Amino acid sequence: KGFFPNGLTLQFPTASGDKGAFFDASLFQFVESGAIAPVSMTGNPNFTCQAVVRTDGVGTFYAPFLHWGAPASGQSVYFSIFRDTPDRVYAGFYNGGLRAVSNLPPGSFHHIIWVRDSNGGTEGVHSGFRVWIDGVEIALEPDPTLGNPAVAVTNTTFRVNRATDGVRFFRGVVDEIVLYDRALTDEEVLDLNIA
Repeated sequence: KGFFPNGLTLQFPTASGDKGAFFDASLFQFVESGAIAPVSMTGNPNFTCQAVVRTDGVGTFYAPFLHWGAPASGQSVYFSIFRDTPDRVYAGFYNGGLRAVSNLPPGSFHHIIWVRDSNGGTEGVHSGFRVWIDGVEIALEPDPTLGNPAVAVTNTTFRVNRATDGVRFFRGVVDEIVLYDRALTDEEVLDLNIA
């Protein structure tokens, strides 16, 4: 249960014949959960995010596939596009994280998995991250436009295609968003990519 504003298009076809949600950035479309994040997803958490995504055009800064937390330094999670590009992935927090070294071609579907292992809450915004795109682990680099804040995620609602600051949207399709409250193993990630 959640919030679906401005004529969000559901049942939009994906490459595999599945159905996703189409978002139009010009209409400020997003989805919001009906409940807040559990305690296990706050502080400096372990988690795994996955989504099937097709971005169709430039969005606003760090438009998220999945987001939760307060709009303050280190207090929110961004599983998103990098800055205003439709062709690079960002995994991190508000004001610190990692971006994909290589670009993705926009206009095609990609299965993206981000595994975050906080090592008992000791890792910072540039550590404990691994990202797979279409079954291949990709190289990551620090986002040079951001800093290195302490990780202290707060328990807000979850959002797709809008951060809690309310100004981050992209145009494209999102499907199969899943969030695990732990870092999946390499074997589990491989199984997800085979499925």
